[in-house]
Amino acid sequence: MTADDHDSASLVQNVPEQEDVSEVLHDLTGPLVTASGFMGELQLARDCAVSLLKSLPADTDAELVRQLKDQVDTDMQHCLDRVNQSLSQLDTTIQRLRNSKRDGRTKGDNICTG
Repeated sequence: MTADDHDSASLVQNVPEQEDVSEVLHDLTGPLVTASGFMGELQLARDCAVSLLKSLPADTDAELVRQLKDQVDTDMQHCLDRVNQSLSQLDTTIQRLRNSKRDGRTKGDNICTG
């Protein structure tokens, strides 16, 4: 371990745990809110695309419409659902971390599983 590594380790050990938790909460919450907002926008875009597909002229190539519908209606929705699920899990973890900070739990408590 170099002198710089030792100094960094000492600084980390000397930072109060509550400040660490507050910083982590802040660092996680901002990106979560941003990602959640963009997910809403993506869902709206997907819904608009589905509506547009339904309004295509009757003489539009049926195979092309089917492929587009599969991409937008099925594949895109699957991806949106998976990302939303991950964001929800992250939000749950953040809430548990916030609660553990408020309740004064110790380092050994597992906040990820409740």
